[in-house]
Amino acid sequence: MNKRIFMFLTILVLWIATINAQTEGDWRTRATGSWDNASGWQKYVSESWVNQSTYP
Repeated sequence: MNKRIFMFLTILVLWIATINAQTEGDWRTRATGSWDNASGWQKYVSESWVNQSTYP
């Protein structure tokens, strides 16, 4: 029984490690203020947040 629990927990941990909260093309605000100000937005590109010259 202990081997089954250990195997289950190992698989669970490995599966959780592959989950990423951000996906390619996601937007986020990086500053407070007007939402139509492009300098306040970033887009998730190639595993990093990049400042944008337009807003979504």
